[in-house]
Amino acid sequence: MDSRVWYCFETWEGGGKYFLEIWEGELVDDQIPDDYEGEFIDDNCYKGQFRCCRGLIDRQEPDSIKLAALFEQKLLHQSSSYTPCGQEVPELVMVEIKCNIVNFTEALLRDERNMNRRKFLIVAKFGAFMTTRYNDDDGELEEEKEEENIVGTLVITRYNDSVDDDDDDDDIEFEEEDEDMDGDISTEVNDQIGFVPASEASIEALQNVSGLDNNSECVICLGRIKGEELAKSVPCGHVYHGDCIVQWLETSQLCPLCRYAMPIDESH
Repeated sequence: MDSRVWYCFETWEGGGKYFLEIWEGELVDDQIPDDYEGEFIDDNCYKGQFRCCRGLIDRQEPDSIKLAALFEQKLLHQSSSYTPCGQEVPELVMVEIKCNIVNFTEALLRDERNMNRRKFLIVAKFGAFMTTRYNDDDGELEEEKEEENIVGTLVITRYNDSVDDDDDDDDIEFEEEDEDMDGDISTEVNDQIGFVPASEASIEALQNVSGLDNNSECVICLGRIKGEELAKSVPCGHVYHGDCIVQWLETSQLCPLCRYAMPIDESH
């Protein structure tokens, strides 16, 4: 699959953003390359840090949720060097990261072009960059003026038949022009998502689900949904722990897995 998925999360005041990039790497002799960290200054002079990790998915044991849990541990808990000024990664961003990895992996496994393949190397690069510009002339950081602080998630999917899967390339390529930082993205934008809560009525109307087998998993907390636990179903059909999905929908109207949009209050 010649595709890379690029996400940008604007989550804290002071001009900082998190980013996540996911793609399929080249698997040689079933060897998983070492994880690594790095720093970068992109073409637009934005400076940041990142951590790049890999995980293997086997079609005979296609547990994408388990893989997402592995990436959560590697990206978010093994190192904090990507976090600016000791900022803790928000829970909503952590859940978004796990859901995006699950979605990418499931799409890879479903792709008809991959039906004869068994193993896939998934690569995820997560980090933070400051929306300041580095001045090469005097070595100082130049504050980037922002018209407004956008709270939301920009989901940009890029398909390129000539994508280079060289995992040793530590450079991050930001294709946005300077004016694109306010959300006007010049690259192909498939979806723009704001953190708007679902309406209280739609949350209360969620269907209770019972009788699930113990193999059912909640992608929000990555835990098993045991038969005696309360589970709820979103109208799209995806099932989660009751408490997990209620808390999620109180922040975002979108199903974590398929982006099904729940109704919102008219005030939004």
